[in-house]
Amino acid sequence: MHKLLSVCLSIVFLFSLSCNNKNFKETESGLLYKIVESGGGAKVVENGGVVMSFSFHKVDSADNMEFITGQDSSKLKISKLDSSAFIIDKKVNELFFLLASGDSAEAKFLVKDFEMNGQPLPEAFKNTSHIIYRVRIHEVLTPEQFSEDVKQERLNITMGINQTAEMLKTTNMEQYAKDSVVIEEYLSKNNLKADVRLGSGMVISYKDMGEGDLLSGSDEVKIHYEGKLTNNTVFDESYSRGEPIGLMIGQRSVIPGWEQGLLNCRKGTKATFLIPSYLAYGPNGIPKSDPVTRQPIEGEYVIPANSVLIFNIEVDEVKINN
Repeated sequence: MHKLLSVCLSIVFLFSLSCNNKNFKETESGLLYKIVESGGGAKVVENGGVVMSFSFHKVDSADNMEFITGQDSSKLKISKLDSSAFIIDKKVNELFFLLASGDSAEAKFLVKDFEMNGQPLPEAFKNTSHIIYRVRIHEVLTPEQFSEDVKQERLNITMGINQTAEMLKTTNMEQYAKDSVVIEEYLSKNNLKADVRLGSGMVISYKDMGEGDLLSGSDEVKIHYEGKLTNNTVFDESYSRGEPIGLMIGQRSVIPGWEQGLLNCRKGTKATFLIPSYLAYGPNGIPKSDPVTRQPIEGEYVIPANSVLIFNIEVDEVKINN
């Protein structure tokens, strides 16, 4: 009797699940989806992109939906769609390639199968068995259009870096005059040639120009470096660690002088950056810290206020972010 009851309950569950999946198609990978509205436009293509809006919804046993999160009323651009990768979940990624411009669609997922790009599910996604992902494709971008978008974005980041450096000079003209004298004295004493004089007041001296195109905004690079004060006291370097530092140009993870200097480098470049203080650590400098408490030590500095900094750098690796 107990066994019969279990079989009956299983049949009821499967019938319920089948009814709840009504009008949904299933792909070979198990993606449940349906086209809500067909726009008849251009199909989504590999390495292209989309302008889209989306939302996530909880689903109860009666298929009633409750909004969780999303951007139904605004548009999001996703570029360089790759069928071998995924943005949110592998099956969500598969859904894009079933759609065209003007389409709106829904995909249905078991919560336990939803991957969220390897991250833990948000609390709002829990306490339900299913999630509905709604998406509308407003525009399909070809790989050629995407390529132009990337070029423009890289140009915008590059222009932003240079504009920031110029602004810092303009708002620090008195310090610019002082730092310029210090830089000229350092060039002379150390027999360095000013190969590039930037409008921001920064100077670059090349030992090796490197090869290929100049670096640009959003490029990922690995840099070996040695940072010095103008008395040639080394305050930091990467060589003893045996590992260059990695960064993306334009993310503001380094001082403005580094970002602007790197825009004048290529893969393999070896150069000396002479960076005015206002493109480095400015009037605050970097105080020494107590090794135990890690609190600043009053009156002691690793980098004194308004210090011109000297960096010997080597561009070790370059990854162009397309």
